[in-house]
Amino acid sequence: MTAFSRTILKVAIVAGLIMLSACAHAQVIRKVDVTTNAITYDRYTDTFYATVPSRVGPDGNSIKAINPHTGQVLWHRFIGSEPGYIAASAYGQYVYASLAVGAFARLDLSTKQVDQTVWLGTTTKGPILVEDMQAMPGSPETIAVATRVATGGKPYSRGVRIYDNDVMRPGYVSGPNDIDFSESPDIIYGFDRETVNHTFYTMAVTENGTSTTRTDKTMIRWYNSYFEYADGRVYSGGAVWDVETGYQLGGFYGAGGRWIIPEPSSRRVYFLMQESGATKIKAYNMDTFLIMETLTIPGVHGDANWFHRWGPNGFAFNTNADEVWFVESDELVPEPTTVLALLCGLCGLAYRRKKR
Repeated sequence: MTAFSRTILKVAIVAGLIMLSACAHAQVIRKVDVTTNAITYDRYTDTFYATVPSRVGPDGNSIKAINPHTGQVLWHRFIGSEPGYIAASAYGQYVYASLAVGAFARLDLSTKQVDQTVWLGTTTKGPILVEDMQAMPGSPETIAVATRVATGGKPYSRGVRIYDNDVMRPGYVSGPNDIDFSESPDIIYGFDRETVNHTFYTMAVTENGTSTTRTDKTMIRWYNSYFEYADGRVYSGGAVWDVETGYQLGGFYGAGGRWIIPEPSSRRVYFLMQESGATKIKAYNMDTFLIMETLTIPGVHGDANWFHRWGPNGFAFNTNADEVWFVESDELVPEPTTVLALLCGLCGLAYRRKKR
């Protein structure tokens, strides 16, 4: 055997061991007892961040950092009064959190200190609150905030606003309560889930703020619905639409609810659901709309919320019963075909080299 063939064989063996290791590590389910309002994942730091209410005592009104691989709480820092929604910026620089007093705050992850608190204003009905927030792709200092009045009187919406640091861009679109950026920072989508209009908005994002470029009242037709956007498609409940035409492309039988993760890279759509008292993650084929796998997570208490993907095969969610769950499952995520293809290719190359 030549030196080249020996090298190829060694690489093939390593690739095979990686694949076998992945297959052997089939499933891990880990519960962390921590009180949270919401959680988010930052892929740049490979860390989950959670908003913690004041009712927990000395650790309350804070952001907690959690290692998803171990479940260890790494640190916590004060953020402000009753933090709720949370969003991680690009490049692992900041975490943003809404505050119940009509503001949002930003935590600098390099110093682990609050570097900004931005007040949203007041109305005769009370303070303006955060209804949803999304960090702008590629711009750590910029965040989109869907706002609403605190109590009474419709319309509730007080606009989808864009903030650069603590400065609000002047223009905003009133109506949407739920928002999601497209792949581009220049387009953001929104849905009015609190009125009978059921309007889906496509909004341009410019230096002047947000402006409506298209509306559709036929896509999502359910009151108080939420949506997720990915790769030109809008997912809500158990259905999916083309974002440009508004045509419904299909439905996912047996799926529904708020918590959806469309993942174009794996061609899967994941749903976090609670059926007959059981908490389940369902995986569907994105192209055929057929169910592929179902994983039941035992021992979950309370309502499951804030569903996220992390790592090569990880999922996470929190509950209103003071739990955060981390799940690693090769059953839900497609097999590592890249490693298998590499292994086959290397073996074939070594065989052809030997035949010479």
